[in-house]
Amino acid sequence: MNKHLLKLEFDKILEQLSSYSIIDNTKDLALNLKPINDLVYLNDSLNEIDEALKIILRLQRPPIFFSKDLSYIPSFVRKGGLLDGLEIYLIGQFYKTIKENKIFVNSLLKENIECSKYYSIVSTLNYNEYLHQLIERSVDETGYVLDSATPTLRQIRGKLEKIESKIKSKLQEILNKESKKLSLNVISQRDGHFVIPVKTEYKNSIKGAVLDVSATSQTVYIEPIEIIEIQSLKNEYLREEKEEVERILNNITLDILNEADYIEDDFKKIIHIDLVFSKR
Repeated sequence: MNKHLLKLEFDKILEQLSSYSIIDNTKDLALNLKPINDLVYLNDSLNEIDEALKIILRLQRPPIFFSKDLSYIPSFVRKGGLLDGLEIYLIGQFYKTIKENKIFVNSLLKENIECSKYYSIVSTLNYNEYLHQLIERSVDETGYVLDSATPTLRQIRGKLEKIESKIKSKLQEILNKESKKLSLNVISQRDGHFVIPVKTEYKNSIKGAVLDVSATSQTVYIEPIEIIEIQSLKNEYLREEKEEVERILNNITLDILNEADYIEDDFKKIIHIDLVFSKR
């Protein structure tokens, strides 16, 4: 930035503008704006900002439900990349933003609020209702793939829930039966395996695998043989769950790939909306 603009504190103006922006890309764009010399373009921009201010004063700022950069996603999926749950959730929020902006612009029209420039952008946004609903029922805000993603996943997790309950019930039964041989009457875990703390002198009287030893060597942590047998079945269900989750993510990624061009273009339009309403 040249010294004349610095003297005018143009950099501070841009920083303030950036602070009003929602999307990370818009913030970066705001910080790198340059003075406009084209009078026609300048007047058009001012008219757009004036319209944005009136919209905010009459109703509110258009809704945007995400802040992170998603510009890399179209090229990533075109190259065969597999999106994770968080990235898919971000696309869901992107579609929610499109949907709610279309609803918002209709509210403006009903109220006879001037919004021709804003409408001209929103009307060209591509809303994929099927993909939006698919994402909403498939992943949450942490990127976790939900049971509701597919009936198969729900069924597998139901089996896992039952088998974990069975493991805990069996362990409690062992604890009650062998309480005198235990250092503590508790169930703990070692590397994802359920174990019971057995006094060293009794380690050979309880069948199972020794997975750990206490620092004092007074206690051994044993996975009882009954649990090992149940755990093998649980591991099989865990493998099935992993495969189903990967299949779900892959299928949604392919759906997003089909929309990549629209996502790429519409993301730029949403950034423009964010920037205009930040300038108000």
